[in-house]
Amino acid sequence: MNAIRPMNHYHSFDAIAHATRLHQAGLNDELRVYVDKLLDKGIDDIKPWLSQLLLRSADYDEDSLPASVYKRSEGWLAYFQGKYVEAHTHFQNSINTLDWQHYAYDAALGIVKVYTRSGHWQAAQQWALYYLSVARALRDDFGLTKGYGALAEIYLRGNQPQAALACFQLSNQLMPLGQGQLDKQYNFIASALMRNGEGMRAETLLRNSIKMSTDKLGINPEDLSAKISYLHSWSRLSYLYLEREQDLQLPETAKVLLNELSHPALCVPVGFILSALAIQAIKAGQDDSAADYLSSSLSVFSHSSAMEYQWVSRLIDGLAGCISSDFTRHLNCQVLLDIQPLNAPVIDIVVDKMWANIALSNVGYQPLETSQESLEALTQMWKLFFI
Repeated sequence: MNAIRPMNHYHSFDAIAHATRLHQAGLNDELRVYVDKLLDKGIDDIKPWLSQLLLRSADYDEDSLPASVYKRSEGWLAYFQGKYVEAHTHFQNSINTLDWQHYAYDAALGIVKVYTRSGHWQAAQQWALYYLSVARALRDDFGLTKGYGALAEIYLRGNQPQAALACFQLSNQLMPLGQGQLDKQYNFIASALMRNGEGMRAETLLRNSIKMSTDKLGINPEDLSAKISYLHSWSRLSYLYLEREQDLQLPETAKVLLNELSHPALCVPVGFILSALAIQAIKAGQDDSAADYLSSSLSVFSHSSAMEYQWVSRLIDGLAGCISSDFTRHLNCQVLLDIQPLNAPVIDIVVDKMWANIALSNVGYQPLETSQESLEALTQMWKLFFI
């Protein structure tokens, strides 16, 4: 019995090392296949670790993982289900443990994501800078990639487009080679290029991203990551066309995917595409068509997108003439606005000092619940989102 334990430990350690490499490289599909093979072989002693690495439900309880890891994992599960207040509570509980910076430091990234969703951009920026400092101390290159990507999204939503573009480009440069996420990176950079008035460069990246996703779907029509990336490309291209006052015509593949919604992750890009079609109809004076698109978009956003839901609801009210008053305020939106942000740990920022000096307004999503001057002003609120 004792003679075989070292070999069992070796296999476990080797499996952890390889799974970690796949995770850091962003090869999520390969990671899932590898994990399934490991579990088929009966390596059960690292099952809880593998499950939380994949951020998915698993047969573990609070006693089978360090408290910081368990609470962090529960936070990410809640976040990806759109339960942002619950996720905030779990992440907060994780960072209240003594060992969280060692075992579960990406709870800080979870807090960044929640505050980005709730519109507390100054707090999100502080936590992103802290997360980056820990990632750098741990020499976690993929953590740095995620951190700069998160910071870029904050700057994009907070109307700092030049800083957003710089951080997206830095994130892309730090992405490990062979990570298979170039289509997503192109989408992100294109968003920042759009905000910087570089529409031609943005469209080039989006067309390349669409080609990559299309090629992946040609190999595997059920490739969920490819579907998500494809739709996110078209959501961005839709608003680029709106800005140019260019007619938006979707290809058949996009039309089919609009009606699929086989996974919650498809809902956000679908909702934005439907909203873009509605805005195009509004500009053309086709109010009935616009109302139909908005109704569909509202239904899609009802799953887990409170701020997006509030925006589309405002568009529906605006189309009916309720612009400065008598518009609907949704409880789920207010609950997020009412989150009380935690202060990030104090750090001596050296490497990322230039990012710390980027000034952000803390208005956040408050315009979604305040009077606006016109329906046109409401249509321009797409810039509050990651498009």
